[in-house]
Amino acid sequence: MTITDFREFLKSWANLAIPNVPFIRRNADGTRPPLPYIDFKVSTRRKYGTSERSNPDDEGYITIKIQQDMVISIEGHGDDSEEILEELQLSLETEKIQQFFFVNCVAIRDVNSDIKEIGVLYGVKRERLYLYEPIFGIAMQKREKVGLIETIEIGSNLFD
Repeated sequence: MTITDFREFLKSWANLAIPNVPFIRRNADGTRPPLPYIDFKVSTRRKYGTSERSNPDDEGYITIKIQQDMVISIEGHGDDSEEILEELQLSLETEKIQQFFFVNCVAIRDVNSDIKEIGVLYGVKRERLYLYEPIFGIAMQKREKVGLIETIEIGSNLFD
């Protein structure tokens, strides 16, 4: 799974858990939707174990696999956003959502962080803002071109 794939996965999760609430990427271009809405940002936290590297294939590519923790900074904007974040948090306990994570090979690592109020000012207006930061684990995979050694010549005339 790539970071882009993971972001799409998060949008699908939110659509299942809170279908009538806009769930957008933070700092993405475009206008803010009407309140309430949720935005998110993905950050990497730590890699587990050592990366696995395959042998080069016939085209000279290797596959690198790692287990990576992803911290999801989820901000709820608007008066109802605290309840919406609670609903999103509680959805992680449901069989339906746990099955969705399992099928998509995403591990639920730490979802019990507190939902914190961190109100902000926009111009002269104070907006209610809540923060929730669950941690999920994903298996990331990348292909890298390393090339192939075509031929090796053995033998030389070091001593004449």
